[in-house]
Amino acid sequence: MIYYLDERESCPGCIINNLKQSNSGIPFKHFFYVFLLALITALPMSSLFPFLYFMIKDFNIAKREEDIGYYVGVVDKHSMGDRISDWSYSWRFPFPGNILA
Repeated sequence: MIYYLDERESCPGCIINNLKQSNSGIPFKHFFYVFLLALITALPMSSLFPFLYFMIKDFNIAKREEDIGYYVGVVDKHSMGDRISDWSYSWRFPFPGNILA
């Protein structure tokens, strides 16, 4: 017995099929949503870096003025290192065995 989905149903597949049939052009609105999401997720991380020097200086973490750059690098390494390691960890699964380990 074969079941056919009614186009009026509110299942996710029916909604996508209706959207495809109603819009035959390039989905610029959806591209804009993806662009906006990518921009919003990058802003908190990139807005931290101009203030790192002053945060290290005001919290008196560095003993000397020359050591502030070292501690800024430590914070930068940990924040960006987490992103890189998360990306590389997620790419281990498609490969057989421990190729990337």
